[in-house]
Amino acid sequence: MVSKSVLKSLLLVALLLPAVLLICVGLSRLLFVLGDAPVGRFFERVALGGGVIWVLDLLGLLLAVAAKQLCE
Repeated sequence: MVSKSVLKSLLLVALLLPAVLLICVGLSRLLFVLGDAPVGRFFERVALGGGVIWVLDLLGLLLAVAAKQLCE
């Protein structure tokens, strides 16, 4: 059975991570415009990794809700 705290954590990450990713993408674009390409590339890669984590979190949330519904 999936606990409520796990569901709350997955939901919190699913809701807040896109905002953090948008900030990283915006910061990387700003740094590219300002001429700091290496740091801009770093923030692009951070955003890409965060996107992968976000997709995995959404899948985990889906599976956790399905498991909770099956147990009830």
